[in-house]
Amino acid sequence: MDPLAPTGFCRRTGVESGCVFVSVLFKLDPMLSLIVFVGLGGIYLAIYWVVRCRLRTVGTVKAEANAARFRALSEASGAIKEINCSTWNAYSWSASKGQI
Repeated sequence: MDPLAPTGFCRRTGVESGCVFVSVLFKLDPMLSLIVFVGLGGIYLAIYWVVRCRLRTVGTVKAEANAARFRALSEASGAIKEINCSTWNAYSWSASKGQI
């Protein structure tokens, strides 16, 4: 409890205040409150659905781009290893024949 708060003062959390606010609104005008909450809930769900679909699409594209990037990196490092091995083999072959 806050020592500076007046005696009997109760601090409410956001959830408690929201529940009190909603219950007072429904008590004052239930039909208007229902229309407003359904409308705002519908708008929220529509925005959520659009953002979720867009993020899924972006995620899929990004995952495919990452896979292609790592595939290219793997092929490039494999090519470098192959060149190094073939160079080393040619060097060791010519060294064994005394051609260096």
